Amino acid sequence: EGTHNRFLIKNAKTQMYLCSGKEGGVYASRTKCEGMEQWTMTECENSNAGGSSYVISSVVSGRVLACSGLTIQTIAMDMEDTKSGTSSKYATVWNVSLTSGELCFLSLPILDQRVRCNMAGKLSLSDNYLGWEVWRLSEAGGGHVRISPWAHSELYLSSDADGNVCTTETRGSSEVWDVFKAPNGLDGVIIRSVEHGLVLRYDKVGDRLCTGSGKMVMMDEFCVWDFDSLHRRTYYMTTSDNKRYLEANKRGLAMRGLPNRFQSEEWKIETTNRTGVIRLFSNAREQYLISDAEGKVDLVEQSPSDGSDQWIMEERENGFVVKSVTTQRVLVMDQGSIGTVPSGTMVHGNTRWKLEPKLPRQINKEKLQAVGGAVAIGVLGTVATPFLIGGVVGALGVAQVGIAGNIAIGSIRAVEAVNTVTRVTLSSSQLVISKSSLWSTESSKYLLGENQNRPFCAWRDW
Repeated sequence: EGTHNRFLIKNAKTQMYLCSGKEGGVYASRTKCEGMEQWTMTECENSNAGGSSYVISSVVSGRVLACSGLTIQTIAMDMEDTKSGTSSKYATVWNVSLTSGELCFLSLPILDQRVRCNMAGKLSLSDNYLGWEVWRLSEAGGGHVRISPWAHSELYLSSDADGNVCTTETRGSSEVWDVFKAPNGLDGVIIRSVEHGLVLRYDKVGDRLCTGSGKMVMMDEFCVWDFDSLHRRTYYMTTSDNKRYLEANKRGLAMRGLPNRFQSEEWKIETTNRTGVIRLFSNAREQYLISDAEGKVDLVEQSPSDGSDQWIMEERENGFVVKSVTTQRVLVMDQGSIGTVPSGTMVHGNTRWKLEPKLPRQINKEKLQAVGGAVAIGVLGTVATPFLIGGVVGALGVAQVGIAGNIAIGSIRAVEAVNTVTRVTLSSSQLVISKSSLWSTESSKYLLGENQNRPFCAWRDW
């Protein structure tokens, strides 16, 4: 956890903070204690693209976290020694690895197929959107990432100088990648090996993943990939008290008392060319939600030219207000019926809404917790997360993390959702880009463009 280049170090299992006294003692505390739980992290001069080594200093005392044998304490070091992590008696350099990351589907648009990693770690392409097709992108420092299959937390996507691609348990330089937006008007991203300078592609003749020269990007769409958020921008809309779900069944719009996770309860958030303006699309009816000036709402198959299907979601303390762009009326559930009322109207019904992302069948609360708690909601997280919330943030053009509180996530704990998005934002503004941040390396620019854009599932907005 952190802000303004100050960090809190918390044990994931005990939830206790690492603290340092003014005299050098180090201890764990369940509560924050007068700033003693705050630390700064300075990247060492010998860090490389594939690793992240840091000197960790107490904000209160300025002393450096160190160990000698099994003893952990803080010691005084001058600035030059801090930069290099040099100490004759103590080990003062700490390796920091992010174990969570942004969860995405990795697709090859030209074939409309996902990259799959099966139980044995073998790679292939698949038509499915299931757990075997989910990938985690975790920060490796300097804007680089490691790509690992969600189903195998110990495996990483790897390549060699001969163009072979596989999964491996090794965490070396051959497992580090850069992600760029595709050049020349191509619709997607390019994934390039940092070690070998070759781009990830699919060999249709050999039916295999491989890497090839970056020049192929100029002519080969089999080098162009797509990252899609885990929920694929599909949500269940519920009233802020979580008691009613908006449904589009065969008879029309209705409110369901208990969630059944039917397709009739699924709503896809589609972006428009106007920042923050969206459309709500019913997956079951394949129709758009519209409203008129009289307060009626309905469904239509084609997006109308009058803009009646355009909505804005405004964040409130206990949910979203869903407001029509054309009428400025807000969506309301009143005594079981759906309609709109003028903004600011006092009604007995519910004018606040929450969103619950639809997840692949194999992904549930227990599995998410098993792989590290904060796992990618789809925006910027430990950089965990674009996944659940990221899609919403990207779709609405929201830059801050307050939105996290209005996402009702049944599949993971609320605190995980908030942490995920907070860490995502932290990653983009501090851990990844800022020169005075945890990843305090110079920005690296390549012919393909900037490698530090986040989140990955929002690459269209890079």
